[in-house]
Amino acid sequence: MRFDFSQVVKPVATSSISLRSVFIVFADSSYDVQKHLVVEDEWVALRTMEGTGCIQMEDNLEFAVTANTLLVFKHADVRRYYCSGDTWQFFWFEFALDEAPRIPINTVLHIDAVENEQNDCHTCLEMLRGNEEGGCHLASATLNLLLCKWQRNLELRGMKSQYHNAVQRVVLYLNANLGKNITVKSMAEKAGFSERRFRQIFELVQEIPPKQYLESLRMKMAEALLLNTSLSILSIADRLGYCSQFHFSKRFQAAYRISPTQYRKSPHGEIRKTNAADPSEKVESGWSE
Repeated sequence: MRFDFSQVVKPVATSSISLRSVFIVFADSSYDVQKHLVVEDEWVALRTMEGTGCIQMEDNLEFAVTANTLLVFKHADVRRYYCSGDTWQFFWFEFALDEAPRIPINTVLHIDAVENEQNDCHTCLEMLRGNEEGGCHLASATLNLLLCKWQRNLELRGMKSQYHNAVQRVVLYLNANLGKNITVKSMAEKAGFSERRFRQIFELVQEIPPKQYLESLRMKMAEALLLNTSLSILSIADRLGYCSQFHFSKRFQAAYRISPTQYRKSPHGEIRKTNAADPSEKVESGWSE
């Protein structure tokens, strides 16, 4: 039998959202909208995909929005919005919320596209268009999901910044000790975290597990040694901490789809452009934790 589970100490409820309107706009330089009558309790989430626009508020505050930005604000506070370049492509969501948004308001947030973002945006548009209860529920829930994804993106970015220095210490340590049998446990001790927590933090910051990151460094160094020195394959394997020439050659072949000897004989750079796989793929490397 197999099973998995997750449990949180303090459950967190999502806000209740009622999505009222969705617009997708492909504007040009002639696009210029003045304020119209709006509901006082209504919020707007403006997600720009391409181009540039400008939002002018009643207090004369202006926001310049560009590709991959999000701006959340009270609808009643906006006075005018217009395309400030040649094009401006954006989604405009109008919604009611039972509490203030957890995502920062009146702040231009730079957020890369999150998973399934375009599909989620179009789901809101299409489900609301049908004007039937089930579809409206789904549209509101999908916008809630989008806001949660965007908020999570911001949180992860903040965590990356928080842990950057600790991970950078480990990266410098790895680069200086490629020939040693470095374990994830020793990396964690260098960073000052438990092994389990370190794995989470390292992958968050570098977007790759620590052991695979070390392997990618070794492969890059192997490439440089093959192309720029006359060291034997055995010497390179030993210098990079592999237990044998066989294990090194096996790992190199998996990464570059060519043997170290063939790589050395090939024109510089040609193999890397045409044959190289991802050096961080999980292949037995001949060194252990």
